[in-house]
Amino acid sequence: MATPSLPSFFEEAVNKTPVEKFSFMSMLMKLMYLAKRTRADILKEVCYLSTKGQTPVISDQHKLDRVLSYLRGTWSLMTTFSPTSLIPHLYVDASSTTHVDMKGHTGCVMMMSPRGGPMWVASVKQKLVSKSSTEAELIALDYPISQLMAVKYLLNDLGYTCDPMIVYQDNKSTIKMTEKGYDCGSNTKHIMVRYFYIKERIENGDINVCYLPTEDMIADLLTKPLTGKLFLRLRNLMLNINSV
Repeated sequence: MATPSLPSFFEEAVNKTPVEKFSFMSMLMKLMYLAKRTRADILKEVCYLSTKGQTPVISDQHKLDRVLSYLRGTWSLMTTFSPTSLIPHLYVDASSTTHVDMKGHTGCVMMMSPRGGPMWVASVKQKLVSKSSTEAELIALDYPISQLMAVKYLLNDLGYTCDPMIVYQDNKSTIKMTEKGYDCGSNTKHIMVRYFYIKERIENGDINVCYLPTEDMIADLLTKPLTGKLFLRLRNLMLNINSV
């Protein structure tokens, strides 16, 4: 089954022959528009390629062509929305040392109810180099909480109660650290701030961080190239569509 990227997607370019910048960026921005609205399954690829827009090379063009080929083969897919409640559910995942500079990658999917269709998605390169996968997951978990709180305040203003909001995480060590607010082996201030901010949100009853097995973690689709049945299953869960 075709996928928008190969497992080597985040690796350094092999063929560094420059390509025409304008046409590359023109197509990329069209794909960004699509990814942000109805086809979040290509968001990871588009966001990564957007970092190559100033000096695109042949390898980047090949990756872009693969995304286009994937879209041609799945042109009928679209996002559907069928929320069953007004309680936000946030799926958060991270991949550690994904990029060539050893920084990780964060993926987030927010839905109104567990399987109601994506109301907000994000796929971004982390700004910090993490020392472990647990730390990468913590950095990822901290990233969307402000967005989640904004949704809470909006719903409250409209007269709806959505406490606690559910945050899914597939790393048990990360969950424990957010509950106690620190890691005994950490002495880095910017990491400590993340521990305590999330802990405060938990103690206030704003969020409830729950464990979710990796095979059910929808946001995993936005952190690394996946293939086969796992890609198909997570894609359909994220877009809220039936198997095809």
